[in-house]
Amino acid sequence: MIRVSTKRILSIGLSALFLIAAVVIYSTLIRSEIKVIDEKRTIVASKTVLFNNQQNAVNQVSELISKYKGVAKLQQTVSLAVPASENTIGALRQIEAIGRASGVQITSLSFTTSISKSKIKSFTKKLGVLSISIRAEDSYETLKNFLQLLETTVRVANVKTFKFQPGIPQPGSRAPVPNDTLNIMVEMYYQES
Repeated sequence: MIRVSTKRILSIGLSALFLIAAVVIYSTLIRSEIKVIDEKRTIVASKTVLFNNQQNAVNQVSELISKYKGVAKLQQTVSLAVPASENTIGALRQIEAIGRASGVQITSLSFTTSISKSKIKSFTKKLGVLSISIRAEDSYETLKNFLQLLETTVRVANVKTFKFQPGIPQPGSRAPVPNDTLNIMVEMYYQES
């Protein structure tokens, strides 16, 4: 029979052996796996940061593209108002359309171009001036409407001068009353190359 004291020593020794085995298993197996887990966590964290940075970059590029599209639309609108060349044919078509819309009869039209006198360098192109002399005939109301439409056209137009001459009937004549006449000097602008 084994004595109680021997059993205690054996149980203490066996407990110490289990404790040493647990420490060995912990130090060899579990600690190495903890290192692997820490490395994987580090990789996941760095990839998450990289993904967030790339997503921010993509968002910034998307915003820049949308702003560029807005600038392109703005530039297109500016090109309608102030074209890149004299574009006398476009100006002629515009004046003709305004004449048709208001119902006046354009009897004379002439174009002259002048170079901008500004010598100052700036971020924008220099503006050139397309001077247009127009003679139109009809009633006072339609001439007034023509002048108003000319001032509010798509292309930037500045009415420099205008002279109104009423149609005066000849005394004793049975001919119809002549039309009123409007002589206009208009400046339209364009961007010089």
